[in-house]
Amino acid sequence: EYQVWFPTATGQAYDSSKNPYYLDVLFELLIRQDGLCAYTEWKLIDKSQVEALSQSFVNGKVSKAQKPETFVDLEHFDPTLKTSQPWNWDNLFAVWDGVNKIKGNKPVDPILKPDSQGYDPYRLLEYNAEHHRFYPNQNLSDLEKSRVARMLSVLGINYGKVVQERRDYLEEKLKKSELDGLPPKIHQFPTAFAMIQRNPRP
Repeated sequence: EYQVWFPTATGQAYDSSKNPYYLDVLFELLIRQDGLCAYTEWKLIDKSQVEALSQSFVNGKVSKAQKPETFVDLEHFDPTLKTSQPWNWDNLFAVWDGVNKIKGNKPVDPILKPDSQGYDPYRLLEYNAEHHRFYPNQNLSDLEKSRVARMLSVLGINYGKVVQERRDYLEEKLKKSELDGLPPKIHQFPTAFAMIQRNPRP
């Protein structure tokens, strides 16, 4: 239903949760993002909640459902489009509400837009497993490094609370894996974990 309605919504003021398609868009984003924040990959809802959201659609519309009890916002990647194209699917993500506050109306660069065609975090980023922070890939040009560094800050990817959660989660998983001798099962921060696996710590 949202897909049919959207072409008629250009120029409409953003009405957030008052919009009849607010939950439809938020739920579909959470499903597609596997319950993770689009920018930080911090878990917003667990697997069972993702499944429950997928079951809430009846005939193309969310039916009798409420917003999950989690700190999630519907976020406009490019804030300049919020007025002219407030419900443009290609500009919307589900994010941790703290990231939404950090990002605010800052200008954005699509270099780290996670759903961009050809987006490759392994080409753009490096991960420091000691400090649990992302950095621009050293193989990038100076201009690209500058663009990536700025967007890491804008999107809150290295924000203190996020780094703390990422470090605590991954360190616990890695320690348990060493003790058990089994590969860890990761449910959040998958890019950071994959980069650690590519470059194991000594």
